[in-house]
Amino acid sequence: MTATQGDVPFAVVTYRYLRLAIVVVLSALLASVVIERANAGCWQGSLSAYYYTPVQTVFVGALIAIGVAFVAIEGATPLEDALLNVAGVVAPIVAVVPTSRPQDNCSSTAGLERRGGATMSADELQLAFIDNNVVALVIAGVVAVTIGWIAARRSATGTVPAIDRSGVAGLAFAVVLLVTGSVWYGFFRDSFVERAHGVAAIVLFGALFATMVVNSRIASPGFRPLYLATAATMASTAVVVVGGGLLVDEWRHQILLLELFQLVPVTVYWAVQTLEHWDGGVAAP
Repeated sequence: MTATQGDVPFAVVTYRYLRLAIVVVLSALLASVVIERANAGCWQGSLSAYYYTPVQTVFVGALIAIGVAFVAIEGATPLEDALLNVAGVVAPIVAVVPTSRPQDNCSSTAGLERRGGATMSADELQLAFIDNNVVALVIAGVVAVTIGWIAARRSATGTVPAIDRSGVAGLAFAVVLLVTGSVWYGFFRDSFVERAHGVAAIVLFGALFATMVVNSRIASPGFRPLYLATAATMASTAVVVVGGGLLVDEWRHQILLLELFQLVPVTVYWAVQTLEHWDGGVAAP
């Protein structure tokens, strides 16, 4: 590698974790299938048939994520790169265009549409999906933290420095989130089902907003005003939409507008930052 020593750690670590992310995503998919097998008591005829079971969300998400990763990863040769690109393009098609519904659907919810003559409620079906997916994500989270720790320690023997304070803090924070979420789900399940989506969305946009604020201070001088503008847009639109919701009763599209007004500046920010680091990648601190 001809890059300067300062650039090597960031490029190598990013590449390593992109590849390791595929392992974590596949772990989530396999865990979801095994959980469904335990609940259903039988196996489906194919992996794709699990689209018609509570595995569906993890199955679709995993294939799309893996497809993006395959396209992003540069192959060692032009042929390998082309093949990875092909795999990355078709993987989402496998996800969103399901196989034919199996005639003998071995699903944990297949025999639950009727309970004592009553139709199974939508809430019960939704809960079956949530239970499977959350447990699969917890398992994948444990795999991710373990891989992250092992990879960080192994890097001490190569050109990339060993895990530093920020790396330890990142892993510790991931463990805290994993444990907190698991306890919330395991002991306060009703609260988790009702509120986890909203809490996660707030944390997601909050973290992205904080990232913009940080980059408005440390980025190249020419880009700082743009990052500050995207952060200000996120904050101001949130205040306006939330305030409007308090003033207008039964505003059906408040959440939709809020999410759209958050996603647009995030998209602009990411595009601008990609332009900033197009040639050299993320600079060493």
